[in-house]
Amino acid sequence: MKISNLYWSLNWFFTIYIPKVFDYAKILLHDYDFEFEYLLPLIELKTKRTREYLVKENVVHVDEKRMKEVELLCHRIFKDEYLPEERANLYSRYPVRSVAASFFNHSKHPLEDMYYNELRIICEKCEQIKKQDKERLFYLLRKNINCWWS
Repeated sequence: MKISNLYWSLNWFFTIYIPKVFDYAKILLHDYDFEFEYLLPLIELKTKRTREYLVKENVVHVDEKRMKEVELLCHRIFKDEYLPEERANLYSRYPVRSVAASFFNHSKHPLEDMYYNELRIICEKCEQIKKQDKERLFYLLRKNINCWWS
């Protein structure tokens, strides 16, 4: 093996391969094979790295907007960031401590039914939005997978 080949091999290993392994290791450290949720950060990271590479190298025409949308959807589904204003409004109107305290005291708090009804409605809305986000995410992946990762 020539010294120049050895230099480029070592350079590639330490400047490209090792940082990539560490990026993926941050996610895989908490991953379990049976959990769907940890697939999303992997897709987000892979999409981000691919988008940055394709834009930087100007290899092909990149639909950067769609790739960023995939990253955003993965992040939002994984972090479960839905209707934060409505949740904050609910928590400010009903003191959670008093509702939780009534659970431990085995007494019914006067606002408990209203709180749980509103919480159920918000959770149903969140699940509906989350379902739409998942459908959109996998539609985009299905449509663009050959362009982005071929």
